[in-house]
Amino acid sequence: MDIHYSYHTDPGKKRSLNEDAVFADREYQLFMVADGMGGHNAGEIASEKALNLFQEFFRKGLKDKNADWLKKVDSGLDEISNIISSAVKIANSRIYELSSSKPRYKGMGTTLAGVCFHNKMAYIFNIGDSRVYSYKDNNLLQITEDHSWIQEQVKMKLLTDTQARNHQWKNIITRALGTTKDADIDIFPHNFASGEIFLICTDGLTSMVKDDEIKTIIEQNRLDLNGIVNNLIDQANQKGGEDNISIIAIEII
Repeated sequence: MDIHYSYHTDPGKKRSLNEDAVFADREYQLFMVADGMGGHNAGEIASEKALNLFQEFFRKGLKDKNADWLKKVDSGLDEISNIISSAVKIANSRIYELSSSKPRYKGMGTTLAGVCFHNKMAYIFNIGDSRVYSYKDNNLLQITEDHSWIQEQVKMKLLTDTQARNHQWKNIITRALGTTKDADIDIFPHNFASGEIFLICTDGLTSMVKDDEIKTIIEQNRLDLNGIVNNLIDQANQKGGEDNISIIAIEII
């Protein structure tokens, strides 16, 4: 298996501070984005700490699968899913402790979305409204589900997708890392295929660019991951760039 990837993070057009963070590690085949929230630069700190803490304990878990901190929350989790879940809980606890200890960090938190590849499987995970997509056989599929108030309304058929996109409360998320004592992350083991492209992104992209537009840009730049990333960011900025935009494009060969 050969992994090709490209990534970029951009502040957008409306914000001077970029509170997104991006992590890409070919050695451990781990790729993540985080979208921080909180005043006085706290969001920037939360997103960076989330990625650093997660990758630290993810690596430790791979090296020592019998470590004491690897406690199964769900007996149905496989080995890698358990490492992901445990690493998330540790990262959440550390960020929550920090937000509780200093007034300027109060209420800070972050989304997290990522993909890791292990034993011919892609383990996709998220908390919050950062997303992971798969592009395969000319189809774009959102694998993750947003943890947001808007998504709950759409699922209950109280709002249409069009109404949700323009709703004043579209940015309210119902799950985040570091905002409460406990955190639950969704994990999706995925059988990937050669040539499949994974797209990991913060909502600075998806709040500006529709899925069909994302699909078109991927198709137009099918052989150029840098082109996919750069053109998606350009499109989000052309439509207003209201938030920070972070994207990782990964292709499995």
